[in-house]
Amino acid sequence: MNICFFNSSMRSGGAERIISLLSELYAKNGDHVIIVTYDDQDSFYPLRSGINHIRLGLLRNSSTKLQAVHYSWKRIFRLRQVLKMKRIDVLLTFDSNTEFIGYVAKIGLNCKLIGAERANPFLSSNTFWNRYKKRIANLCDGFIFQTKGASEYFSKSLQMKGYIIPNGINPNDFKKYEREWKTRTNLCAVGRLIESKCFDDLLRAVAIVHRSHPNIKLDVYGDGPKRTELKLLASELGLDDCVIFHGQCGTVLEEYASHKIFIMTSQQEGFPNVLLEAMASGCACISTNCDFGPSELINDGVNGFLVPVHDYKLIAEKVCTLIEDDELAESFSVEAKKVRVTHDINSIGMVLYRYLQDVVNK
Repeated sequence: MNICFFNSSMRSGGAERIISLLSELYAKNGDHVIIVTYDDQDSFYPLRSGINHIRLGLLRNSSTKLQAVHYSWKRIFRLRQVLKMKRIDVLLTFDSNTEFIGYVAKIGLNCKLIGAERANPFLSSNTFWNRYKKRIANLCDGFIFQTKGASEYFSKSLQMKGYIIPNGINPNDFKKYEREWKTRTNLCAVGRLIESKCFDDLLRAVAIVHRSHPNIKLDVYGDGPKRTELKLLASELGLDDCVIFHGQCGTVLEEYASHKIFIMTSQQEGFPNVLLEAMASGCACISTNCDFGPSELINDGVNGFLVPVHDYKLIAEKVCTLIEDDELAESFSVEAKKVRVTHDINSIGMVLYRYLQDVVNK
């Protein structure tokens, strides 16, 4: 098949990571793979030789409605050129904006459109594209949901023609950083420093833990608009010597492997790649039980802990439990690594591939 992934960018992020993994898998399978992005930047994730990354250079903010329409038509025209020239069989998109642009661009072409929901649709921000999320999704020939809960936001007809497929990881990416449990130390958290990730709850939890375990350290990997505010909060909580904000990290898989405990405090997710990666790395994980994804990955008390959203006092209690009971923490690590089998991108990717074939052949 001639397969095209269409996204706003290939920066550091969950959708971008999955695109890089799937494109490599399908290229190795002998398919012709293209990635088209709105921006003009290189991919944050390494791409296999032979994968053509076409950068449209059209990721721009619009100051007026007329300008927004103008840029949309330019994106449609440029994408249509690619679809025609490369004879694309299936176009995979990852949000309402790219779904709509893709739908218009492929009119009259023998190309199928696959949409996807990457966030919690029930809590989507009130943007123009999100207000029409359901209608735009119904334009797609097929649709990928990451969880059953997310699928229930959409129409029954879309659920019928869609498919639930979770995110995957490449097990080999984690095996090469394998470390003995006794050599691992401290706490870590990974993600964009934005409101919905609730890093303020994390800092408040760590401040409580710090009172009884003054030698703990928390490494935070990721960047975002809340960074300055969070650093100020860390200072107010007396955590200047305890918390390190590393910013965006290109070696995050290696960093997971050096830490014992991973904490995620999100109030919403589509399917949390960072939690999946931390588990595959063998971290003992504590996560908020937000919609959607954590409860699909963590069996509470078996391979990690689930806590209610915003309950930073309980998070602190669970962190102390794992610090004080290293045998329990190590057992979580062993159980968590089983996601390397259950969420192997090679098997999950081929399930998706067969779904793409079914849609293309209809």
